[in-house]
Amino acid sequence: MAKSELHKKLQEDAVYWLYKNGCEIFADEVGVDGGYIIDVVGIKRNGDTFCVEVKATQEDLDKARQEGYSQTNHFFNYHYLYLPIELELKNAWDGWGIVRDFKSIRKAKRQTSHLHFSELTKLMFDVAGKLAREKYFNNFRDTYE
Repeated sequence: MAKSELHKKLQEDAVYWLYKNGCEIFADEVGVDGGYIIDVVGIKRNGDTFCVEVKATQEDLDKARQEGYSQTNHFFNYHYLYLPIELELKNAWDGWGIVRDFKSIRKAKRQTSHLHFSELTKLMFDVAGKLAREKYFNNFRDTYE
């Protein structure tokens, strides 16, 4: 199913939110085990990992809940829902934070990730972070700043 323009815009906003909150590596549409595709992920230099699920409609949010998104993604330390302001969250997702309009409405609980960062991974941050910033930076400058 094709993503709506609102979903794409919220995804870009979520990437920018991660960037502004200290993530040096970020990407959208990231596949993980179990066939799930995470809307946006971010990694800080200290190894903290972020999963952000963008939900543009109530139907999308309810469907994700039914499919078990709120119980998956054990690769990440922090889980957030990025929602438009007008979307009502009927049922809270345990441990998940909520972001609306670049503001964290509810902070996520830190969870232990199943990922372990090696020294090699840490050294790759400089290269990967530079590539991520180049991909998104012009968009940030033109759209957000």
